[in-house]
Amino acid sequence: MNMHAVSPVCCSVSAGRPLGQKKQTGSFNERRELQTLSWRERIERGYYATWIQRHCTEAGGTGCLLEGPLSERHVDSWYVLVGAALPALRNSPFCEGGLLNHLNEALMDTEVDWTRVPPCDSCRVVCAASILSSITGICAFKGNSDGNKEKRQCLVFGSRSVWGACESQFGDLVLTFSAEPSFAQRGCITLHDGEPLYQQELLGCVVFSLQTLNSGDALLLPVFSALTRVTAALVLCLHVCFRSVTFRCPPPSGAVGTVLVCVGFCPEAAARILPLLTDVHHCMSQLLRGEEGKSQSCGSDRQVLQFVPMEELLTGGLTEFLWTMNSEIIQQKLHLLMQT
Repeated sequence: MNMHAVSPVCCSVSAGRPLGQKKQTGSFNERRELQTLSWRERIERGYYATWIQRHCTEAGGTGCLLEGPLSERHVDSWYVLVGAALPALRNSPFCEGGLLNHLNEALMDTEVDWTRVPPCDSCRVVCAASILSSITGICAFKGNSDGNKEKRQCLVFGSRSVWGACESQFGDLVLTFSAEPSFAQRGCITLHDGEPLYQQELLGCVVFSLQTLNSGDALLLPVFSALTRVTAALVLCLHVCFRSVTFRCPPPSGAVGTVLVCVGFCPEAAARILPLLTDVHHCMSQLLRGEEGKSQSCGSDRQVLQFVPMEELLTGGLTEFLWTMNSEIIQQKLHLLMQT
């Protein structure tokens, strides 16, 4: 594994705006006036007001698809980049900057406790049965020597109480459950998916999946967001290893974020990237262990910042997929926060 250390590292990544330009409304004086308002008032008078305040009538992500397995990736050229830990995530090449600014302002409001924001009763949450039905529609259930259909496994990182209730409806799909990654700590919420412990746990889920699943199996993986290069790279790895990757937002659990729906596992593709992912996970674990005993509320002084070159994250359909997914997630979070 090649490892590069950088110091210092900028907490924002700029890669242009591949899918849109920064939105500005009103005159210079009107924009200055907006700066004197609260974050709620800025949203209400801003470009995204109608979209953010709109209730969800259908699950986001149904028309957004990464088709794989993706073979044209130069895994041998991937390397691990370690640098100063991100203090906050203020920009991302995988979402509209104005939306992220709105969310950060809301999360920094001392009166907002993100961990206690209730779901919106007027928004539609996709049901677990709908997602499992879509998985069975994609999975190829072949007959075995006895003439019976071969069962497929679906590894679910989440609660059996959410997903297991409808398992009997899909007899050829066997659900297995594992603990999902824990969300960011209260004091680190503006790191989003950039908190080192969250990234290590999420990568651990991906590594476990690639080691456990058999050919044709499926995976349901909740994700807080994919704003950082590390989480974006993990989505790319799933794109490499599965025939189909989509997302559903908000997820059936009603939690914030989204659930990645990965169908048609390809063990041969996974074998190419598993050694690297295992090394990255080991590196993350070492960095976290090195910070044990320190009194920092958000963990490490240093963290893994990247393990897939940016040019690979900004090619093909991945950028558009991440842009769409992150936009849906941020809209969902702001919609809930506006109602508190």
